[in-house]
Parts: sequence; C-alpha cells; structure tokens
Amino acid sequence: MIGCRKHTAERSPSVVNPRPRLNAYRRHLVCERVRTEGWSVTGAAQAGVSRQTVHKWLRRFAQDGPAGLADRSSRPVRMPRLTRIDLAVRICWERVERQVGPHELALLLGIARSTIYAVLRRAELNRLGALVAKLRVLRYEWPAPGDLVHLDIKRFGRIPEDGGWRNVGRPLANRIKRQAGYEYCHVAVDDHSRLPDAVLLGDQRGASAVAALEQVWGRYLRAGRADQADPHRQRQLLSLARLPGGLRAVGHRALADPSVRVRTDNGPAYKSFAFRDACAAAGVRHTRTKARHPWTNGRAERFIGTIQRECAYRDHFSSDAERALAIALFVPWYNTQRPHIALGGLTPQSRLDRWRVTQVYEDLS
Repeated sequence: MIGCRKHTAERSPSVVNPRPRLNAYRRHLVCERVRTEGWSVTGAAQAGVSRQTVHKWLRRFAQDGPAGLADRSSRPVRMPRLTRIDLAVRICWERVERQVGPHELALLLGIARSTIYAVLRRAELNRLGALVAKLRVLRYEWPAPGDLVHLDIKRFGRIPEDGGWRNVGRPLANRIKRQAGYEYCHVAVDDHSRLPDAVLLGDQRGASAVAALEQVWGRYLRAGRADQADPHRQRQLLSLARLPGGLRAVGHRALADPSVRVRTDNGPAYKSFAFRDACAAAGVRHTRTKARHPWTNGRAERFIGTIQRECAYRDHFSSDAERALAIALFVPWYNTQRPHIALGGLTPQSRLDRWRVTQVYEDLS
C-alpha cells in the first residue's frame, strides 16, 4: 500500500524495559504457584511487585496463556485522533507521485504539515532517497598494475605569509584577506595496487594536466626493478611498463596493447586537446566518467579524501612550502607503511611485490 504500514496496536514493542522486576519466566512461575500451589497473591507479591501487578499477570495468563506474559507495546488499543487510513494512503500517494515535501503537500491536501510528516515518517517516506531505487554497487579491480590509472585534481587555497584562518582565526583572517589564489593537487592512483602519487601545480589547465601526467608517471619506476629471467613474467613486465613511469620509459611511442587506460572526470583539463594528444602519443586509452557519476573514479576520489583528512587539513601550515613538503612525505608513507582496507590491511607496495617491483621510492632519510 505504497509503503504505508498497518494501523494496528499489535506491534512488537520497540523499547523494552531494560530492568524488569520479573521476566517472562518468573511471571509464569508466579502464576503457576498462585494457580496450582495455592500461594496467596500477597505472598506472590513478595517477588518484588505489587499485588495489582500479580493480578494483571494472572488475568493475562488466563486469557492468552504463557504468550500473554511477554512484553507488550505501550501503544493504546484505540487512537481516535490517528489520521484516517484513506488520508494516509492519499498522502503517501501524492508523496510518491509529486515527490514534494510536507509544506507543498499541506497546501495541496489542506492537512497540517506536522500530520503529513508524521504519516510519511510512519510509512518511511520522509526522505526522498527512499523513493529512488538504490543502484547495486559494482566493485571491480583490474588484474595487473598499470592496466588502469585514475586521475583527478583537488584545489587547495594558498596559505598567506602570516598563515590562514586555521592559524590566526577566522575573524582576523577576514580582515587581512588577500587574493592568495589556489594550488592544484594532481593525483594519480593505480587501480590494481592502489599506489598513488600527487604533484602540486599552479593551475588545472590542459598543459598542467599533461605535465602532471608525465611527472607523476615518471616517478613510479625510477628505481624499480623486475626479474626478467623468469619467462613466466613476460606479461607482468609488460604490465609494469604500463605503470606510471611507463610513458617516459617508452619515449612516448605508441604501445601495441590498447588496453592501457587512464580514467578521469569531465573537467576542462582532461577534455583539452593537449591532454588528448598526450594520451594518443603514448598509446593510452583515455576514458571519462559518466556525468554525475563521480564514484566511477572512486580510487582517486577516495585518495583525495584521505590526503585531505590525514595530511593537508590535519596540521596547521604557515606556508605553501610546508604543505607541499608534508604531501611529498605523506605519499611514500601511504604507499609503504599505511595499511589499506581494500587490500586486506596490506600496503599498496605489497601489491607490487608480487610483480617483483621494489624500491619505487628513494630513501627519504
């Protein structure tokens, strides 16, 4: 009935007394002793309840048997002020058809909006999300490193010389506010290993996206090594060439395998001719997410949230250089020491260890 529940008093109680004097078993025991063993009601009341309560349990036991001794709802049997069922059905129907809130429905139906909200809440239609079928989550993972790399950009406000509002307070920061501008963090995350990298640039234009692509990808296998003696590692080695760094390794020549992909959103930097030409020169297939579906680029989106929460917004920085250094130190730590839930508590580098890739980052000490 359009999600409307039945108007009945026979529901199971949603809130049960957390400290009852007698549970269902003790109530049944008191009733049996009074009925069969001849105990007086006053004597039975010594169990910790009044004689009126004992009479109540005896009456329920005589009517419904042991089932009558269970906890009941405190809702009244009759509720004459409850909204009529036909009005409740109409409220639910208009809610589903028009998808408007209690204020609009109150003007349409001539019913108080508090009443409409109560009906919608009982029918679990008080949120518009209940009217939309939830999409089934499709989780995937490409089989080898470098098969798919997620790219995205996050904007960070520049930090003034005397610090931002996180250091000096919002009222003072508003008085000394200047046009500081923004820095743009270009992020790349490998789909298989979740190995990320990030670089801060001055804008988010197509040329900067290409520069970030070359800089980020060129860093991955700068010190990497793979065992080329094992003949069974041929496909692994091909996949390793696709890792970030593979563009520079192959000298921007076209790759024969068209399965190498980068995935981005529909930002202007990734829709530019410069980025398109760079991907074409490297033989990389560029795919973009569907409009209003950011979760399809979820690897990069999730890493951006992590780097905001655990690095960029965690400490108070007095300059852009301090924040850039913190991000530069955070990424190697994330790859080599921080456990990753999607990898079963392992690190992204541990995924590359299966492919004989070691020393992706230089010793920072």
